Amino acid sequence: MKYSADAYATAFWAVYTAHGAKQDAKLIERLTHLLRRTGDIHSADSIVRAIERRAAGAQGGRNVVVEFARQPTPIQLTALRAVMQSHDIIEVRTRPALVAGMRVSINGEYEYDGSLQRKLEKLFG
Repeated sequence: MKYSADAYATAFWAVYTAHGAKQDAKLIERLTHLLRRTGDIHSADSIVRAIERRAAGAQGGRNVVVEFARQPTPIQLTALRAVMQSHDIIEVRTRPALVAGMRVSINGEYEYDGSLQRKLEKLFG
C-alpha cells in the first residue's frame, strides 16, 4: 500500500468536513479514482473501515472490536448491540485460536479478555 489506511482516512475526513455531506458521491468517486491511480484499490476495505472509525470518533462514538471463538448466535449479537451506543462502530470477528469465550477491544485498546486461551496461559504459562 502506497499510503496507510489512516492517512487516506485523515485526508478524506478533512475534505469531507470542509465540503460537507452535499458532495458525498463526488468525494467517494474521487477517492476511488485516487486508489486506482496509486494501486491501493485492493485495500479499499481497510480504508473504508478507517474512515468509519474516524467518523464514529467525530460523533462521539467508539470503535469496538469483539472477537468470538466461534460464530456468535443472534442472541449474543442482539445483547452486544443493546449495550453499545448508537454512534459506535462494532466489528465482530471469529477467531478460533481463542478456544472459547470472547475478547473486546475499544478504540484500539485492550479492554477485556474472557477467552479460555488467556485462562490457560495464566494457569500454565
